[in-house]
Amino acid sequence: MTVLRNSIRVSFFLFLFLPAFAGAMNVNEIIKLNLDASGYLNFTYWEKGSIVDKNPMVGNFPFTKDKADQLFNTANLKLQTFEVGKYEKDNSYTEIKARIFFKNITKLSELKALSGIVVSYYKSDTGQVFVYEVPSGYAKSNSIENLYVILNPDANIHSASGKINGKSIEWFRSSEYLNANKNIYFVATLNVPAKNEPKSTGNEVDKNGKKESCGLFGIELPLILLGGLVISRKFRSKS
Repeated sequence: MTVLRNSIRVSFFLFLFLPAFAGAMNVNEIIKLNLDASGYLNFTYWEKGSIVDKNPMVGNFPFTKDKADQLFNTANLKLQTFEVGKYEKDNSYTEIKARIFFKNITKLSELKALSGIVVSYYKSDTGQVFVYEVPSGYAKSNSIENLYVILNPDANIHSASGKINGKSIEWFRSSEYLNANKNIYFVATLNVPAKNEPKSTGNEVDKNGKKESCGLFGIELPLILLGGLVISRKFRSKS
């Protein structure tokens, strides 16, 4: 029911902007985030049918199932559903509704339609920090006029740069902001129980934006070197 209410709210909100921005892409994303950082993206976007009929791609956004299969599936992403239809508020628009599963929310950056966007998710002193960074040229290269992102986390919300609506966080940006010559950041901090904190992906950053050491170059390498030294001494004592 929460996803349905969010979808209705997003569609109604973006419809208000259609007359002013006719002939440009409208995009909304509803991200369901599980405690282990997996989840799914309900991805909806629409464009004038007269534009889509001439080209099955608008920027990096596919409007055919064949194209979507090529662009929305990776080792970490799985296209579960893809529907092509008419936007119910204005039948001159062709609308796509897709559902994409992700193993880790940071892997959304692999999605072709989100090419250039960086999704980060890391631990800080105040909780798990979600950052959705939209580069300055993203909207222009994909002909996007309106972008609406909703995050539905399983965890409690500590703080957010967007509007907190119950257990959801909402961000909206129109062309006025999307076409500005600067990156846009959607940020939220979540209270994730320690036992459910996401496992390392090898690309985490700390609160200062620096990569954290892990694997052999963190804890394991010193232990291996110490073990080798002990074994070496044993051989020397025997000889």
